Amino acid sequence: MRVATVKNDDGSYEIYFIKLGGWNDFKLILNTLIEEGQCSVVEEREMVTDKDVLLKLVDDTFLLSHHYMMGNYLFTQDSKIVPLLEQLAQNVINCIKQKLIVKGLL
Repeated sequence: MRVATVKNDDGSYEIYFIKLGGWNDFKLILNTLIEEGQCSVVEEREMVTDKDVLLKLVDDTFLLSHHYMMGNYLFTQDSKIVPLLEQLAQNVINCIKQKLIVKGLL
């Protein structure tokens, strides 16, 4: 599990959760962002194969998205918060790894 950041041609950023790309992983990531990352849900939009959740951390908003082909990722158009989101994503991975270690699964 790791984080990978992509800068799109339009200047937006996607921060991917590598090896945490499934639908059930989305729920785990979302719950971890809320419980451990102090994020709050602003809005949710669920489609047949995709889901977007608009989240807020202090004064910054960003999307947690699940795309059936792309996996799970954080999305922002604000380059100033990319380092914050990268750290937040890494904290999510660290928390999930720790839970797996405690359960003897890693």
